[in-house]
Amino acid sequence: MSTAGSKPRLILRSLDPIKALFYSALINESIAEPITPAMIPEVNRTSTKGRFTARPLLLFLGWTATAIPAAAAVAMLVVQ
Repeated sequence: MSTAGSKPRLILRSLDPIKALFYSALINESIAEPITPAMIPEVNRTSTKGRFTARPLLLFLGWTATAIPAAAAVAMLVVQ
């Protein structure tokens, strides 16, 4: 007799863990990439952060950390 817990095990058994890791990272980055450019200007706004705004070095690092994955995503689309 089949139980409810056996079906997910059958599905997960045929799943390649490396492919699953790759696709989960791809989904994570495709969701995070549009959010990050919207958040960076917000940390520099004195109307919302007051005196706790980001310093120029942190803003530079934030934009760099946004640009590198965006460039990688564009390159991945171009190469395919």
